[in-house]
Amino acid sequence: GSWLLQQYCPNTKTTMMHRGITLLLLAAAATLLLCNAVSPTHALGSSNRNRNHNHHRFSSSRGTSTSYGKARSTARMEIAFGLPGSCAFNISVDGKPWLQSGEIAVHADGRLYSTSDGSLLFQKEEHNNGQDGEGEFVSVTWTFLAGVSTIFQAGFRIYDDHISFSQVFPVGANNTSTSKESVVSSFPSFLMQEVPWTRRGYLSWLGPMIGWLAQSGPFPGTDSIIGTGAENTSPLVIFSEDLSVATVFSALLNPMAMAQAIEDNQLKAGLLGSVQNIPPQFAMETILSISSGINQAMEDWGSIILHRFQKSRTQYRQDYAMRYLGYSTDNGAYYYYHTETNKLYQETILDVAAYARKEGLPYKLVLLDSWWYYKGVHNGVKRWDSMPKIFPLGLEYVFNKTGWPQMLHNRYWASDNVYAKQNGGPWNFIIEGDFALPTDAEFWDQLFSDKKKSGMLMYEQDWLDTAFDNLPSLQQSPTLGRQWILQMGEAADRVGVTFQACMSYVRHILQMMECPA
Repeated sequence: GSWLLQQYCPNTKTTMMHRGITLLLLAAAATLLLCNAVSPTHALGSSNRNRNHNHHRFSSSRGTSTSYGKARSTARMEIAFGLPGSCAFNISVDGKPWLQSGEIAVHADGRLYSTSDGSLLFQKEEHNNGQDGEGEFVSVTWTFLAGVSTIFQAGFRIYDDHISFSQVFPVGANNTSTSKESVVSSFPSFLMQEVPWTRRGYLSWLGPMIGWLAQSGPFPGTDSIIGTGAENTSPLVIFSEDLSVATVFSALLNPMAMAQAIEDNQLKAGLLGSVQNIPPQFAMETILSISSGINQAMEDWGSIILHRFQKSRTQYRQDYAMRYLGYSTDNGAYYYYHTETNKLYQETILDVAAYARKEGLPYKLVLLDSWWYYKGVHNGVKRWDSMPKIFPLGLEYVFNKTGWPQMLHNRYWASDNVYAKQNGGPWNFIIEGDFALPTDAEFWDQLFSDKKKSGMLMYEQDWLDTAFDNLPSLQQSPTLGRQWILQMGEAADRVGVTFQACMSYVRHILQMMECPA
């Protein structure tokens, strides 16, 4: 599309530098024959943001360094828009094609509305300049109407080192679910096609344990295994053959509700296909960043994410469990569901502590895995307290005798847990099949406060993938997953303990970036 103009009409672009953002003006492919009539002063800026226009091109130059001192690529990523209402854009690198947009679509009121067949009606296009915590940006927003009343806004924010794409539902949407393999909304979507100037490859991470099944291959390719759906959506790296260019595409805001899908030879980003209804003002963002080399691209992408949520790459150094040697009883450890002969766990842990003191082993904490608390249906958590057959005198006694703060393991909640109102407890829970999910923020405050008194240093939420897979509400609601993670993280921060995730999908870790703990 528009990249051809750089080859045949190179004199139609004008450059304006503003804190690393280069604004270039090029005609869309549809106006190729009219390129000599384009005004070279028609760049988007604060003085002409309301002006009528045929097209716009913005670019982000990567010749600066991050706050962590990492050298960045000098490649320049550009985004070019077609005519207003065309709903098309192209992303190029140093004037060469990289990604071409596909359809924009929304599933609402039980049917699909798409720009590909004209059923998703374009309403208006807005432009703006601004500044936020990520720096100065140029924004473009397209507003669409799906059916009678569903409004969908597709937005771009172009920064000096990345582009963020937003989806906003100002009045919400109803009856939105489609197939689990698809997405409710599609923006951005990119055509799965080759480019003429280089072969490209991809890297994607699938499955739990933060995507432990790494997949790579040619992009696009008939055998490509790119992460999609609820379980496998993850950051996608696309790189040139010589690694001089590498882009990273991922969720940014509301990652618990975001999914990728590959349909009609397009890579689509949007809401999980199982989402049933969308509340008013719901928003989701994705991000595309550019660098050189796969490792550096991930470093630079990570720096942008960290900066967005005001986190430091070295923040982990403040964590007590990261600063000192601890003793673990996790899966694989000698005393994982195993004690000394003819002894209880209480005696075993005290013996380990005594041996450590005798040998001068500087243990300063202990991780107690899932063997110490009550289990219920489907081996889920029935009551998160120590069983008398494990610690007859309780966790606090063990803490006082060893002097070791405790990292306490927890798993998914059983449907017969003692805390749920459905079972006579005081707290609101969603119960679905054998699994349950607390929905009261105060529940976590009390749970963590009780265990901090008995020595808890860190709360470990394990089996995150199992909970996500087996509680349909977490995939049917666009907000419940975020609420779940934030309630744990915010309660941990209020109580003064840290929060660790285990057996997580990539979406869980990205969502935890928003947690204060």
